[in-house]
Amino acid sequence: GVVDSAGLRAPALPALVAAASDPDPHVRINALRLLPGYRTPDLSTPALVGRLADPDANVAMAAAQSLADLPDPAAAAALRSLAADGTAPAGLRGAALASAMRMDPNATAPLAAMWVDSSAWLLRLHASRALGSAGWRLAAAPLQRLARDRHYLVSADALNAIRASADTTAGE
Repeated sequence: GVVDSAGLRAPALPALVAAASDPDPHVRINALRLLPGYRTPDLSTPALVGRLADPDANVAMAAAQSLADLPDPAAAAALRSLAADGTAPAGLRGAALASAMRMDPNATAPLAAMWVDSSAWLLRLHASRALGSAGWRLAAAPLQRLARDRHYLVSADALNAIRASADTTAGE
């Protein structure tokens, strides 16, 4: 937008990368949200991946969500690794799973399917949400299982994902 019109794209990118490490979490979050728009994975991916372990949970969440907008296999791999990390907070793992699913559903769907059997209802809910964007071919079986889940939030979410998938596959 404005940066491109003013011819400031080249100097803005290093400033954004630096801002991703700013002491203020609000500055880091804003920088992380803007970096994917530059479509420079060689510079943006390391800055975003580095913030996945940020001590501020909101910054880490912003990094996980923003990585989905970068066309970079390394970013998808970092997100899958975070999603598989049982020591990370469930919300962050869920955001990582959802972003990885948007980037590479074929590589991520097996990880989401593993969450279908989790004893933690929150992980099953995150699996349902991620699988909802995977496409019917990859998500049908796990979503059908989640639709019968004992936790009402999980089953309701899975039913909504199935309905949405059915709407998109009706013309096939």
